[in-house]
Amino acid sequence: MPPEPTWIAGRAGIIEFFSTVPAGGKLQTIRLVPIGSNRQSPVGAFIAAPEEEGHRFYGVMVFEMDADAISTIVGFAEPEPSDSFGLPALLPSSRHARKRQEY
Repeated sequence: MPPEPTWIAGRAGIIEFFSTVPAGGKLQTIRLVPIGSNRQSPVGAFIAAPEEEGHRFYGVMVFEMDADAISTIVGFAEPEPSDSFGLPALLPSSRHARKRQEY
């Protein structure tokens, strides 16, 4: 699962990328789940899949921090979760998870 070769520089470029590419710029439809990896700050990204009543695994992003800001993001877009992170293929929606807990 190599990173996609894309270079985006500067605040304006990053804002443009995140307002158009992941989920068509609808970032509220993406859930991020913190995962641990080699003292980095990675997250598993899950994109909304309403027909499946949850969020489907989208990929892994690794953040490099500089003081209190993100300076670099390396993204691994992969359709299948990596077993090394123990990520599920689907996260149930909060509403769906609550329904299952009520029974």
